Amino acid sequence: MRAFSHLPSLLAEIAEVAGLEAALKVAAAKGGTKAYFTPQPMVGHWLEQAVGLELAVKICTRICNADHGIELEVPMGPNVSNRQRWRKIHILKSQGYSKPRIAREVACHYKTVGRIINGHRKTVAQALAQTDLFDT
Repeated sequence: MRAFSHLPSLLAEIAEVAGLEAALKVAAAKGGTKAYFTPQPMVGHWLEQAVGLELAVKICTRICNADHGIELEVPMGPNVSNRQRWRKIHILKSQGYSKPRIAREVACHYKTVGRIINGHRKTVAQALAQTDLFDT
């Protein structure tokens, strides 16, 4: 049994090579969207900014072919309640954010953002109408 079997496979692989904290940082930076992993990350690349150059090199060495990068859908890590996320999705959409950017901001998949915006979730209206006990 793998040490990080509770994580989606890509995040588990990242955790194995770079640690759990790095995997969670990757999920926070790109979770729910597609991200390009380059075979040789450099300063300024999104992965270097998320985890630092040393860990970015370790991650890309494990994930990429030596000559070619790869674009992958990055799974989401631990997240907030649906109600909070759905509210924030609608707020960001009203501010003109794109679906991929909203997905990164609220740590969910861009397809989920589309379903929420289009009202394809049965409980969205109820969740948005109900106030949260911990909202101030």
